Amino acid sequence: MAILAIIVAAGVAFSSGYAWGVPPWNAPDEPAHYNYIRHIATTGQLPELKLGDWDAPLLERLKSNKFPRSESVDSIAYESHQPPLFYLIATPIYSATALSPLIERVDALRMLSVALAAATVVLGFLAVRAIFPEDLPLQLTVAGFVAFLPMRSAVSGSISNDALAETVAALMLLMMLWIIRTGLRIRQALLLGVLMGVAVLTKMTVYGYLPLALGVALLYPSGRSGSRWRLPALSLLVTAVVSGWWFVRNGLIYGPTDIFGMLRHDQVVVGQPRMEHLDLAGLSYLGSTLFKSFWGQFGWMGILIDERLYQALGVVTAMAVFGLLLFLSRVVFDKGTLNSYQRQSLALMGAAMAVVIAEVAYYNLSFIQAQGRYLYPALLPIALFFVLGLRELLAPVHSRLLLGIAVISLALLDFVCLTRFVIPYFKP
Repeated sequence: MAILAIIVAAGVAFSSGYAWGVPPWNAPDEPAHYNYIRHIATTGQLPELKLGDWDAPLLERLKSNKFPRSESVDSIAYESHQPPLFYLIATPIYSATALSPLIERVDALRMLSVALAAATVVLGFLAVRAIFPEDLPLQLTVAGFVAFLPMRSAVSGSISNDALAETVAALMLLMMLWIIRTGLRIRQALLLGVLMGVAVLTKMTVYGYLPLALGVALLYPSGRSGSRWRLPALSLLVTAVVSGWWFVRNGLIYGPTDIFGMLRHDQVVVGQPRMEHLDLAGLSYLGSTLFKSFWGQFGWMGILIDERLYQALGVVTAMAVFGLLLFLSRVVFDKGTLNSYQRQSLALMGAAMAVVIAEVAYYNLSFIQAQGRYLYPALLPIALFFVLGLRELLAPVHSRLLLGIAVISLALLDFVCLTRFVIPYFKP
């Protein structure tokens, strides 16, 4: 546990470095997230997404000038359709710092994301521990991957609902692992319903976990639960109680056919790049940008790191994928490699990763949003499979040492990205 504490503390230090080293608004969508919080704090009401909340020329001008302090961002409000939970949690922080200088208020709100990101590292450790309880090196390496992924550290140091989405996704995975182990009982059904409702109120990037959770609930009933449908129905009822008001509210504001607010969103964001047609060039761009921004493409996607680092990461990723294929083939052909629970748990992790990737792919069919952070609701499964793949290529006698070196190397990369590329970019 001491090593886990060191990993969490170091992850907090890196995320805090991005939070304090990046000037206000120089993280994706941060002004719009901030204005959502400000609206709740000053009016006591949730905002409504309206025409004019997206001003593409203004946003491009501010981004190109790194958001100078003399320029107001009060009119940037295109995130007002987002589910409200992160902003409601952040509102007391805004109110407590309302009389402080803007920079201090921004830093305080960013630290909320830092805290959520730290919690996700611990949840990731616990999830891997649930699947591989005797494999401490694997547990710690996955935790280190999550903690020291450079782009995630940067996102975790900004005002954004992404960190909460990661935390909720990790909690849902832990909940589903529990159900797979014990079967769905009344207590699990109630907690699952609460978590599903929380997910609805968090961010649409975790909505893909909802049918996955219901599928697990249906596939793993408790032997004493009676009808297979009774407890999943209870979970749905609790979900509706926790979050149904959000859809009612949206229906009243945006219309009964737009309970997610996405039709209004599409009307508002005129000028946002759209996918006109998908060809090989478009696929190549999406794949390359997703890869780079998964590891590190900072600011508003305008701060890239050394191309040689991307190439090295590409080699390591290819090795991890090859190793994972070897691992999976061994699991398939050697029934003694994993027990039944481990096999089912890895199948769940694979399904979670596939669902999130499918969501990102589907969204990019309309809008060009090849940002790796949209994959982070599946960061825990990605990290687990990445580490399993790398370890498969290592001699068992050296695996602990080499996995430790891998975590240290990723932490060093995080430090280099922060100090060599991000902070210098904003210096006069």
